[in-house]
This record gives sequence, C-alpha cells and structure tokens, in this order.
Amino acid sequence: MSRLGEQRSRKQASLLVGGLLVFTASAGAILWLALQCLSQTGGVFSYALDDPYIHLSIARNFALHGVWGITPFEPASACSSPLWALILSVLIRVFGDWSFWPLVLGIGCSLAVPLVLYVRLVRSGFHPLPAGLGALAPFAVGPLAVLPFTGMEHSLQVLLDFLFLFWIWDQLEGVRRKQDSWIGLSLAFLICLCRFESVFLVVIPFLVFAFRREWKTSMLLALGPIAAIGGFALFSKLMGMPLLPNSLVLKGNVSHPLTAGWFLNMYLNLRGRSFPLFDLFVLTVGLGFSLRFSRLQESTRSLQILCLVVVTATVLHCGFALVGIFYRYEAYLTCLLIFWCVVAIRQWTEFAKGWSEIPVSQPRWLMAIGAAVLAHLILLPVLWIYQLNANLIVSIYGVGLAMLIAMETGPKNAARLSRTFLQTMFPLALYFIARNRGVPAGIEVSNASRDIYTQQFQMARFVNEIHPDGRVVVNDIGAMSYFTKAHIFDLWGLATNSVRDLKLTDNWKTSTMKQEIDRFGPDIIIAYPDWYKKNRAMPSSLIPVATWTIPPVTTAAKPVVEFWAPSAQAAMEIQKRMRQFERRLPEQVKVKYLTLPQS
Repeated sequence: MSRLGEQRSRKQASLLVGGLLVFTASAGAILWLALQCLSQTGGVFSYALDDPYIHLSIARNFALHGVWGITPFEPASACSSPLWALILSVLIRVFGDWSFWPLVLGIGCSLAVPLVLYVRLVRSGFHPLPAGLGALAPFAVGPLAVLPFTGMEHSLQVLLDFLFLFWIWDQLEGVRRKQDSWIGLSLAFLICLCRFESVFLVVIPFLVFAFRREWKTSMLLALGPIAAIGGFALFSKLMGMPLLPNSLVLKGNVSHPLTAGWFLNMYLNLRGRSFPLFDLFVLTVGLGFSLRFSRLQESTRSLQILCLVVVTATVLHCGFALVGIFYRYEAYLTCLLIFWCVVAIRQWTEFAKGWSEIPVSQPRWLMAIGAAVLAHLILLPVLWIYQLNANLIVSIYGVGLAMLIAMETGPKNAARLSRTFLQTMFPLALYFIARNRGVPAGIEVSNASRDIYTQQFQMARFVNEIHPDGRVVVNDIGAMSYFTKAHIFDLWGLATNSVRDLKLTDNWKTSTMKQEIDRFGPDIIIAYPDWYKKNRAMPSSLIPVATWTIPPVTTAAKPVVEFWAPSAQAAMEIQKRMRQFERRLPEQVKVKYLTLPQS
C-alpha cells in the first residue's frame, strides 16, 4: 500500500473511532437522563412538557381523520411546527399511533448533530481530539441531551439549521455543484417549515448573494421561506384556520416590529431571560470583530459572513420570538454560536503560529495581563448596574493566571501569548455557559417529567374515566387531547379561535368567558386558579369542586389546578368520582375537596 493510501486509511480509522466516541458520549448522556426521568414517575415515561401531546394529537387526527386539529371534530392551528407534525403523521399512518414517536425522532436528531459536526470539523482540518470536543460543546450546552425529552421539534431544527449553515459555508468558500441552488432552496424550505423562527437565518445569505449578483441563488433562498410559511398559510386557510398558527400570534412579538416595545423585548430576551445566550452573543461578536480588524480579514471572509448570519438571527429572534421556556426556543442559536466560536478560535490559533518570531518582553506580557484585569474591574460594576451577566468577564481571572504561568514556563513570544489567551478564554467561557444552561437543564428535566406526569397526565386519566366522550374546558390541552376522546375548549386560545380573537382584542374577561363557556356547554372545567382572577375570574355560575397540588413546579405553569362543575348536581358527581379516583393518584398529588353548595 502506498504512503498516500496509508494516510487515507489512518484518517478514515481516526474519523470512525472519533465518531464512535462522540456517539457513545452523547448516547450515554441521553440514557442517563432517561433513567432519571423514569425514577421520578414510577417507571412511566412522560415528556417534560405538555406540548408534544398537542403535536401527537394533531398528527393522529390528520393521519386518521384528515383534520389538522387536537380533536377530530374541528381544525385548530395549535401546532408550532408543521414539519414535525407532518413527520409524526406519516409515522402514525404507516406504523400506528405511538406516544414515543417524538422521543425516538428527538433522540435520533440529537445524536446526529454531534456526529455531523465532528465529520465537518475533521474534514475542515481539525485534529480528531479538538474536533470531538468541538462537536460535543453544542450538544452539552444546547442542551441537545435534554431536548428529546421535551418531545418537541427543536432537535430537528438544530440539525436542519446546521445543514443549512454548512451549505452557506460551502457556497461562500466556492465549493459549488450543479444542484447546489436547489439544495439551498430545499434546506431553506425545510428549516422554515420546521420552525418559522429559522427564517432569520436566511436574511443575511439572501442579501449577500443578491449583493454578489448571484440572482438565482438569492431568489431560490427567498422562495424557500415563502413556500414554507406561505404554503402553510394557504393550507390553514383551506382548512378553515387562521393564516398564522395561534401559538405564533399569542406567544410572539410580531404585531409591533421595530418599536420601542420591540427593542425592549429584544433586550430583555437577550440579556435577562436566557443570560447564557448573552454570554455566547458577546463572545461571538467579540471574535467576529477581531477577525474583521486583523490580518485575518481577507482569509476569513466567509467566516465573518457566517458570524453575521448567526448574530443577526440572534437579534431578530430575541426581538420577534421567545427564549427560555425550558431551554428550547433559543437552542438552535446557542448551538450555532458555539460552533462558530470553535471554528473562529482555531482560525486565530493557526494564524498566531506565524508570530513565534515576534518577541514579547516580560513587562509587556504583564501589561497585557494588567489591562485585562483592569478592563474587568471597570466593566464589572457597569454590568452589575445594568443587570448584565458578568460570568464571561469573570473568565479574565482564569486567563490572567494561565498567562502568568505561560510567561514563567515557556518562550515569551506573540504566538504563545495569543494562543494562551484564546485557548484559556474559550474553555472558561464555555464552562460558565454550561454551568448556567446545560447543567441546570440536565438536573431539571426529571422534575419536569414528573410535573407533566403528576398533573396533565393524571387530569387526562381522570377525565377519561368520568367523561371519556364529554366536553371539557381546560387551559393545558396536550395530554387531555391525546389521552382522551373529549371535545375540548381551550381557555388559552391555542385550539379555540374565539378565545384567540378575544385575547388579541383585549376582550378576554369574565363576561366574555362566561358567554363562550356557556355556548360550549362543558361537563367539567379544569384550570390554574391563579390565572383567572379579578376581571378574568372564572364565572360565578361555575361551582368549585376540588384542587390538586403537586410539588414545586419546573415546567408546569402552576402547582395547583382547580376543578369546576357547571351545576350543583355535576359538582357532587365529580367530587364523588374523584374520591374513588384519589387512591390511584401518585402520592405527590395532594387533593383538597371544596365545600359544595347545598342542593
């Protein structure tokens, strides 16, 4: 075998072994979290959110009844991801209804992401060890290990967004194939059909290719989001639903773009509601500027454009959409930002090797450390006043210590100085970000699973026993719609358009609530009492029956749900059946029976 053949074989073996190690580490983390979740629910699997059961309900009804809704009785635009629901619908149609489909899909996508990243990094010239660590960093901080247990589409979103980012990278680097424009169209279509927020990733590439007068690529990139979002809007209209999903309208910030309120929402999302995202944003912007204003400017042009892509997407997402809510909405941004930083750090490190002949005296070395510490001392009070997260700046202490050690143990040149700074700063920053995001998510996921099992899951079991085909008013519709055959009135408005319209016009109050509930004619009402007070209190005609209380919550909105009845006779029957059902409730659920009016 020739030397070239031997090198190729070694590279392939290294790629295979490294990929296997990355897969094993990722799969081990997911398996450990699964065992933690099952330990909280007595061995019964429950998702960490109620939302995946909404998607399962819509997928089942679309597959079996041709109705895009949480029940087969009427369409309802309660789905945040058309692509996810369509995939589930196909699986249910072909293989049958199974509540584990979202988990299986989520695990598959979460495991695929670090493998795809590892292969990409190795083929980009990374040594297998830093490539493996770089591939696992987004997995850990995303946190991709946790996302499958939410049962939502965010793992798929991250995977598709990375494929789209790599396609853009190849185009910018001049790696062109005949079918590339159509691949770009397909990816732009899929990322937007998976999550509408991914359209933010298309903005800068569209402008860049238009500026380069690559009109075909630019127009096809624009066509992708138009086909995805516009196509679903047309489908919704034909199904008798609103043009935009109710979740997008009720939870987003789409009605007042670029106003003072919009900028405030963007600032709050970026700064306070998910501060590890702020750290990553600052780190990315800083590295981006360092590439722009350096000798690396020309050689890293494509990397600078990719920085602009993810930074712009972050700003637009924080302005128009949500962050937080169990780490999922901004997961794709954290993964993209971390990956970009990994690549940028390597570019700087490789470039700095050429500075080995530039001596740096000990006084200048100490001045560099002093400047870093002084910058920290100046910035920390400012960050504290404006309530910005200072963890990233605290990393300076560790960097300063590493630079002192390097100064005493090796040559004093610019290459060593810059490499010490970069190779210490990023791991420390990543540690702080992981400590505030990935680690808490891993700890909280089992409690979140317990929340849904002890609250929404048990509510559905109870309704399925006393009113399996009845009419239910509820403000958490997922488990109720999936595990029962009841007619559902959604107090939140995701699946009931009349409530949605009343909320959007600020007319959702006790009087209108009474009209809507009376028109629906429920057998039972279940809701969070804390959500319905003052001018939005439950109608006095409804009779309180009992409350269920679970331990302090993680993803459930409130620990207490209350049951109401439409009449005194119904209240007595519900309370009677609940006393019989109580012994089958998990021990964490505490039942309190309320005094019923005398008939």
